[in-house]
Amino acid sequence: SVAIVSTLVLVRPLMDIIPAVSQGPILTQSQAQALSRLKDSTPLDSVIWNWWDWGYATHHFSMRRTIADGARHGGPSLFLPAAVYTTADPRFARQLIKYTALKGNEPGEVFRGLDAKGAQDLMRRLGDKDLPLIEVGGTQYLVVSLELLRLGVWISQYGSWNFETTKS
Repeated sequence: SVAIVSTLVLVRPLMDIIPAVSQGPILTQSQAQALSRLKDSTPLDSVIWNWWDWGYATHHFSMRRTIADGARHGGPSLFLPAAVYTTADPRFARQLIKYTALKGNEPGEVFRGLDAKGAQDLMRRLGDKDLPLIEVGGTQYLVVSLELLRLGVWISQYGSWNFETTKS
């Protein structure tokens, strides 16, 4: 009985803390509504560029293919959207999105067969202003939300990743 009372005394303060540290819903109602509008305002074959945390929700509400989701949230599915979200160069973001489209919109195909130096060189080349714009069919949409700011540390880490040094 002393163990039960001790447990209750120790657990009670923790129960008060849980709501304060809870992250809350990952997707707001306004985000769900915006993603639902994609269903009616985008072609069926569109690809939605999103951060992987919202991949399943994006697919569910928009009924469109996503570049990343909970099943594809390692390696290229982190580096590619993060690079697009964190660059100050819209041309580089466009080139990266279009290059990924050339690879079937499969993030895993972008770096296939490349070692660390090759991956870093590819990212540099895609940022080269002298490289002609990549032209490819299909439509890609980039979803941006203020909610991304709370994940900024993670997105920035992967968005500034150096494949050769394995550091951001």
